[in-house]
Amino acid sequence: MSIEYPGGFGKTTLAKMLYNDKAVEAHFDKRIWVYVSANFDAETVAKAILESFNQYTSGSTLSHMLVEINTHTKGKKFLLVLDDVWEDS
Repeated sequence: MSIEYPGGFGKTTLAKMLYNDKAVEAHFDKRIWVYVSANFDAETVAKAILESFNQYTSGSTLSHMLVEINTHTKGKKFLLVLDDVWEDS
């Protein structure tokens, strides 16, 4: 699901309210919040996800990080919020 609207309309506030809701917290095995911004970088996002599992190893390649993410999320319900993602125009 995505929340899309122009800047300043409270998208992040709404997402934080949902993310921190007790029912949402109870529903998911893991909740992960990653701030992305205009300069999307897959390695940075993967690193942030692994850091949420306390599993990031410095110098890991993107492919290794993706395998690790799969290991930690396989068979689990997780909520991943990518905050402040920009669309190229």
